[in-house]
Amino acid sequence: MEPIDGHNPFEWLQIDQDSTAGLDGGNYETILFEPLNLDISSVRLENPYAPAKSIEQNLRLPDLETFRFGPLKELESLDASVISSEPEHPATVEGDIWKIAFELGSAREDIKLYSWEGFQNPNHNEPRSAYLSEAGPRVFDAALALKARRQSQAVTSDRSLGHNVLIRCLPQLGLGRSSTLFKFDEAVETFHSRVPDGRALGCSAELSQSLFDFFGEYGNSVRRLEKFRNKVVARGSQLPARLALAIAVSTALEVVEEFLSRHAAKSESIIQLQQTFELPRRLLDLLHKVVNLTKRCTSSDELVSMIYTKAQEAERCMDIMGKIMREVFRLVSEPWLQSINRWIGLEQAIQSGITSWPAFVKAEDGSGALQDTESLGKPTYAKEYRPDCITEDDAGTIFEVGKAFRVLQSQHPDHPLCSLRSWNVEATTAHWDLTLQEVERITEKALIYEQSLKKAVQKYDEQSSHTSRAEASEMSKTDGAEASPWSNLEEQDRWISQSLVTLNAPPQQPSDALPDPLRETIREYFSNCLSGSDRPLHPALRPPLSVGLSMSLAPILYTQAHLVYTTTLRLLFLSHYLRHHLSILNSHFLLSHPPFLTRLTSALLSPGLASAERRKGTPRLGQTMGLQLGTRRTWPPASSELRLALMGILTEISASLPSSHPGGTPASKNRDLPGGLSFAIRQLSERDIEKCVEPNSLYALDFLRLQYTPPPPLDSVVTPTSLEKYDTIFKFLLRIVRVRWVVEQQLSSPLSSLPRIARNSARPSVSASQLRLRFKFEALHVVTTLCDYFLGVGTSKPWTEFETYIRDLELRLAHPNYLDRERSSGASVPGLRNAHDAMLERVLGSLFLKRRHAKVMDALERVLSTVLNFASVEKETGMEDNLDVKGLYTEFREFTRAFLEACRRVGEREGRKSREPGASLPEEEMLEMLLLRLCMNGHYNRIDE
Repeated sequence: MEPIDGHNPFEWLQIDQDSTAGLDGGNYETILFEPLNLDISSVRLENPYAPAKSIEQNLRLPDLETFRFGPLKELESLDASVISSEPEHPATVEGDIWKIAFELGSAREDIKLYSWEGFQNPNHNEPRSAYLSEAGPRVFDAALALKARRQSQAVTSDRSLGHNVLIRCLPQLGLGRSSTLFKFDEAVETFHSRVPDGRALGCSAELSQSLFDFFGEYGNSVRRLEKFRNKVVARGSQLPARLALAIAVSTALEVVEEFLSRHAAKSESIIQLQQTFELPRRLLDLLHKVVNLTKRCTSSDELVSMIYTKAQEAERCMDIMGKIMREVFRLVSEPWLQSINRWIGLEQAIQSGITSWPAFVKAEDGSGALQDTESLGKPTYAKEYRPDCITEDDAGTIFEVGKAFRVLQSQHPDHPLCSLRSWNVEATTAHWDLTLQEVERITEKALIYEQSLKKAVQKYDEQSSHTSRAEASEMSKTDGAEASPWSNLEEQDRWISQSLVTLNAPPQQPSDALPDPLRETIREYFSNCLSGSDRPLHPALRPPLSVGLSMSLAPILYTQAHLVYTTTLRLLFLSHYLRHHLSILNSHFLLSHPPFLTRLTSALLSPGLASAERRKGTPRLGQTMGLQLGTRRTWPPASSELRLALMGILTEISASLPSSHPGGTPASKNRDLPGGLSFAIRQLSERDIEKCVEPNSLYALDFLRLQYTPPPPLDSVVTPTSLEKYDTIFKFLLRIVRVRWVVEQQLSSPLSSLPRIARNSARPSVSASQLRLRFKFEALHVVTTLCDYFLGVGTSKPWTEFETYIRDLELRLAHPNYLDRERSSGASVPGLRNAHDAMLERVLGSLFLKRRHAKVMDALERVLSTVLNFASVEKETGMEDNLDVKGLYTEFREFTRAFLEACRRVGEREGRKSREPGASLPEEEMLEMLLLRLCMNGHYNRIDE
């Protein structure tokens, strides 16, 4: 490296030169540390550090011969002394000693202080700094003006703003407030300078504008957040979650303003002030993103999902921002959790006010805001509205628990689950607790709530077993009012007086002292920023957000689910006779009751009954009448004929059914049939109506249906979907019963008259009468086997298993300690409903009524239609030579073979699938049983030559 101006700063040999060697070129002989000059005469007298006397006098030792000490003080005794192991600390001076010395100033202002070079060389002149910034801001402004004049430019920014003015106005600008230098324009929603050509003293116009833009953008950001908060709070949002978000934004702005106001006052320079405002910038940007994302949310569930997604994104950063977003999510989701608590019965809502349920709970009209529980009607679960913060299983459980609670509340409002306060039960609510310690406390609260509610339910059951329902309700109110202020008038007056005293008294705790987790977390964030750390100061053991939400919700949710489910099931069985209603459905829709099947078949098909058809000139006598399908020419019958033919059948059969409850059946106490059971006419399409018009058609009775409407408590188990399945089964079984009756009544022949013919039924040696007899025999075998299978195996087996399940469940629920016994079994209202639907699904599969059995059903209908056509032709003509026996018999064999082949394919396909656990008779085994009974010797497997 080449020397600069004759001096190389990196040369070791010149290290002893002074710092002024390269500035003024002085060449005086000296070394780095010159020997101390003790000659007092060579020191300038104005030096304040120079000795006042000669060196001999200052360094002279005292005369030992004449020197005498004064009297010494007596020392303290050793006994009185105290020995301490702690070191003695000197007295500390409060405050900064350097700051105190600076404020006091020099002790002697008339004395001039010298630099190191000036102390060594009396003739030394202090050099001036080569940096322009050291000369002061005004010199820099003068340099800028000089540069502008040299470039022949006009000086535009000629108004310099003082440091004191800027240090006061810039913080106000950053906080979104107008000041002496800046004002907010409402039209464009931004800040403008009151001094357009102003700039900071000592800064260029570009640097000043950049500085103003920084604080201006900061102020605009604060203004936008304040606008969102004021708009939501002032106008009132229809979404409680959005109002909670506005409160969270307001809290964050308050903490930011508190932090900036406190630290901006300590800033002594604009750079330090800018650094202070940089700290909350990340927090404000995050709040802006959250507010912009939630602008288009139309429901609280959607808004909660948005905040949950942002909280998860912030959580992945593993810093304090993740903790802040968790607290924001906790605050925003609080109104949504309150709707969950009201829905599942943890919070008793006021019936007269409008209650907002969770968005994934929809009524029939599609609205989520309902007047009361009665107007809720039949709620449905809309899974597309489920928020992302809860799992699908939890959302389904919440819906089912709330649905069961509505049933319990509408039928038994005096039950402890529906009136917690009246039974002195302290309710607990579901809320987000995102640490493991808080989750443990939630579990403990859930256990306490369960134990106290079990005692109240046990007391309620004991009262219900000894008194009537009205008396039990009155006793529950009286017993539960021990801690309630509404037991009598004196208690009411005393409670109101105490309330007035409490309201008139000053608040015991100021609002600032109330715990605010979000406020404390933001303060913790600022403390981290000041300390240079980006981690939480007080880390807690926290599971991931998704896991923590399920852990905090599960204890109270599933405790409430167990209590509501078990109590509702008990009341459905013991108070509303659920098993009796299910038996009614089985005996009528599944045709499992022989007397009903016999009476219905006779009323529809028997020609021996009096005709209900209106004929001109022939009066209808008051005897048992029937529709006489198969013997009449006009079809379908009129509605009046249906009423005459079917009148009294359901009433007589329902009265003859055995009771399923010790206290008697509802039919024995009320003349009305259970569920309004009655015959009705099915709504058919034009294509189906054309099929019904033909009396010899297989679909001639498709217009007839059974109508049943489950009472409100039982519709939680017997759903409209299950009623549609019952109707489908009844329509199919009615076809089978009709074909069997036709075969047994019209095509039955003595077996002795059946001729022996060869395997090839189409041989010329076989007469038409022989084929006719064989056709009757095979039709009787096929139809009777199918009917026995459908009525005996297809419907009976699944129903028997289901009946065993509900009978055992009813016995367990009748036990006094049923709440503890059913916790391990997991019985629930949706579980019972699913078991009922599963039974119907098995019946549909056994009867080939599912969509995957379309080919099997098509072949079966062809077989049955061929049998009906043969019976129709057999009845209408008595001339055997004109009967096309060969063609009908050939079609019957082909359709039967196709039906068997389709059944085998279904059995093979079902056999490859995994068997359903708990199914004692799988579908493929039932199909094998049917195939064996239909074609044991492989008769229909032979192909005619």
